[in-house]
Amino acid sequence: PCAPYHLYTLAFIYIDTGMPHDVFAEKMKAQGIKVVGRTWPGYDSWSRISVGTPSETDACVKALKAVLA
Repeated sequence: PCAPYHLYTLAFIYIDTGMPHDVFAEKMKAQGIKVVGRTWPGYDSWSRISVGTPSETDACVKALKAVLA
């Protein structure tokens, strides 16, 4: 199953991580991915992740699979 997400044609994803933002950020950091930002009321488990290059995207996807498993 896939986590809920919003697909845009930009260089970021907006995903419901199913956990508080600070917990998600620490888990991603352990995978080598820096997640910064803030939460919005009612969206405490959502995170906007920006990527740029194909290799950054690949690294992010790999980390997301590990963290959200």
